[in-house]
Amino acid sequence: MLIKFLCRVSSYDKTLSDACILLASKWTFCNVTDLSQFTTADLKQFSAYQKKAFLSVLLQHVCFTAATYFSLIAGFWQLVGLIVLKLSALA
Repeated sequence: MLIKFLCRVSSYDKTLSDACILLASKWTFCNVTDLSQFTTADLKQFSAYQKKAFLSVLLQHVCFTAATYFSLIAGFWQLVGLIVLKLSALA
């Protein structure tokens, strides 16, 4: 039953949602010192629903990116703590 449902879902045209995801990805992974590549024309062609989807995907990307960043920082400090423990055990 679930497989039949997933097959039906995957057959929908994703052109409109793909445009939102692509633009959100460009925003997420852009060089923050050069935002000149983005203009209001990027969103002008979007419907209201696409704009909402774009903002939703962008927010998800930003939250994921921030969570990944903080996870890496936490991992780094755990590694530093382990190194300090090993060095103090040698002394």
